[in-house]
Amino acid sequence: MTEPSAPALAEPPWIVSLTEEQLTAQLAAARVPVLLDFWASWCAPCRAILPLLEKLVLELNGQILLFKVDAEQSPELLQRFAVKGLPAVLLLQNGMEVDRFQQTLTESQIRAFIQPWLRQPAQESVLISGCLQQAERAFAAADADQAAFSLNQACQLACGAQGSTALMLADILNVLLEGLGCLPRSERGALIQLAEGWLAAADFSVLREPKLQQAQARLALQRQQWQQPADDISVLRQQLAHPDAQQGQLVLALSAALAAEGDYPAALESLLEFLQSRCHDNPQASTSLAKDADYQQVQARLVELIDILPDRVLANRYRRRLFELPALPL
Repeated sequence: MTEPSAPALAEPPWIVSLTEEQLTAQLAAARVPVLLDFWASWCAPCRAILPLLEKLVLELNGQILLFKVDAEQSPELLQRFAVKGLPAVLLLQNGMEVDRFQQTLTESQIRAFIQPWLRQPAQESVLISGCLQQAERAFAAADADQAAFSLNQACQLACGAQGSTALMLADILNVLLEGLGCLPRSERGALIQLAEGWLAAADFSVLREPKLQQAQARLALQRQQWQQPADDISVLRQQLAHPDAQQGQLVLALSAALAAEGDYPAALESLLEFLQSRCHDNPQASTSLAKDADYQQVQARLVELIDILPDRVLANRYRRRLFELPALPL
């Protein structure tokens, strides 16, 4: 049986054709209102309504979902939702029916039918803030599963909101990044992968937001550190105290371990102290340090951390201290 006319392009994630088996899980996962459209190939009004539904759902960009069900293939769903004729379009909130229409409507009439159930941007912001507070409490309790659930809810709300999706997503990522240090190392990988999934699904225009790019860079640093063998911070400090230690590489390892724990001030201080000590040991610093590979690597890491530091006041403080060091010749 052929489905009524649909857009030539692949369906976006908020327009889905479902079977009986899939519908329950999809309704449970939905965090925004759902239009449940029962259709049949022989139903002319169904064919007239569907393009209007798709057009409005696309315009609303995830604020509402459209689930399409072939009525002839899903008799149990017709009984479950008390659908006795076609067309039938139900509006569901939190899995429960709140309204329906069963006749041909114009685009403006369908828009008026939907509008009362759409969250306004201010409502989205309040709901996202509540989810982030729940995630912060979960991180404080070292509850990775609850933190992931709350952050996922916040992300779904952000993607369905009008306006500053990129800034909302950046805030969500920053809560995740700050919370990773509260979790055992073994539980961080799943959250890192969760965040990478959000970014992979985001539009390119969203990813160009500077605040989000900064959070992405911090996430990449967390993944790099998570993939490497764990370094014990106290052991690294002891090794650095040894006069014959490979100071540069140890400082890089120490700063990465501290940053992974969210202790950016200590990470920055360890790098800056190394650079300052090298300058003190080299009276002709501007020329001799240009050939010092460790110095250049540590300086590059310091610049990298300053650029991704979420606390811009702290970042500017360390940037000024970096500028006080001798400039290397080009």
